[in-house]
Amino acid sequence: MFIPAEKHIFRREANLSVNSTQRTTLIVACVYVLVIGILWHVPYLRWLIYPFKLLTVGFHEFSHAIAGKLTGAKIESIRLDPHEGGETRMRGGWSFVTLPAGYLGSSLSYLLIIIFSALFIAFWFIKTLHALTDTRQRYVILFIGVMSCLYSIWDIIDDTLIRKVASSDAVQMSYAFGCVPSRGWGFIWL
Repeated sequence: MFIPAEKHIFRREANLSVNSTQRTTLIVACVYVLVIGILWHVPYLRWLIYPFKLLTVGFHEFSHAIAGKLTGAKIESIRLDPHEGGETRMRGGWSFVTLPAGYLGSSLSYLLIIIFSALFIAFWFIKTLHALTDTRQRYVILFIGVMSCLYSIWDIIDDTLIRKVASSDAVQMSYAFGCVPSRGWGFIWL
């Protein structure tokens, strides 16, 4: 049975244009990428983003530990290095799950922070019934999200593509499974 197009229940015009709030958010995110890139490489200015980098390392290492516990590993130690490195020592577990868990887990941790922050703002809005004219919260949350994404990307590129760090997650994956070199794991994770 043929139904004319105007009779379809769910048919509607697709509006793929960007509104002003989305445009502003995209511009701010691009500016954050540039600012974080500059702060990342300028010696005295890099201390401004140091707490965010160290927090990401913490989430990264604890994600290895959580994945280890979920796959039956015994966690021996978690070490955070003030020079933005870390190490999680464990016995047992499934390497195929625990090794990539650092990058995935740190991204998931920041995602949860963003979600809970958005819920907090939404509940505050509902409770007070006032319009949120101050957009600072949105831009702080956006900064944290951009920082998390960039940290994971730059860390993978730095550890596997630019310089080969012997203790990186990609090198450990290569040793554990042998079928893909460490640079290959870096490309897969990107």
